[in-house]
Amino acid sequence: MLGQRYYFYLFYINALVSVTACIPQILYKDRFNGSLTSLILSTLVGVILLYLFQTQIKNFHSETISEGLNRLFQSRIQKGFLFFISS
Repeated sequence: MLGQRYYFYLFYINALVSVTACIPQILYKDRFNGSLTSLILSTLVGVILLYLFQTQIKNFHSETISEGLNRLFQSRIQKGFLFFISS
């Protein structure tokens, strides 16, 4: 049986192949409909969202998810959220 890391390798290779095969065709086809502008804007928005996420996650630098949720929410909400992200 394959180890779990091989499933991750398969996923990464599939993502890489789909990006290199499909994205240039889409960009070339829609070059006059704003595809370049959307690439630039999505890069800027992604960087801004990553920065905001990083600054917010620094508040919980030495805590696990359950400890951070315990500090913020009631026990019922914490258990429901942990069940939701575990499934």
